[in-house]
Amino acid sequence: MTPEATPGAEWIASADPDPRHVFDQWRTHRLHTALIPTGVRFDAVAVSLELVHLMTTAPSPVDTAPLLYDEFGQRGYVLVPPGTADSWHLPSTRPLGRGSWVAMPEPGAQRWRPHLRWVVAPDGSGTAADPAALRDYITVRLRPALREVAPC
Repeated sequence: MTPEATPGAEWIASADPDPRHVFDQWRTHRLHTALIPTGVRFDAVAVSLELVHLMTTAPSPVDTAPLLYDEFGQRGYVLVPPGTADSWHLPSTRPLGRGSWVAMPEPGAQRWRPHLRWVVAPDGSGTAADPAALRDYITVRLRPALREVAPC
């Protein structure tokens, strides 16, 4: 798309029917974000910020999977394979598949956005969190903390 675009940015932008529009939004929007449709290249699982903090303080299935921190929305988004939202039913989380959108900054861009940032940026390989491993991690390893986490 653009000479300076990272493979991760190309992958995220390719979820939109017009990837050039995504790059335009990243360059011109005052917060340097674009609304990206889920359900095409990836789905997303929305989790509370408390859960994001718990997942990032110890080894987890999201260590290498794209993970977005959204302070404004008070949640994080773990990218999972497309179609995951159709069968995702887990308290304190919210699946986002076809028909949903997530505001995302450009992966790899050097603009400082503490309110909306990639904890783990996509690398362009299409790697997403393994849904079964993520579900297991949330339900088994984080079960005690889930009672204290506000739902998304």
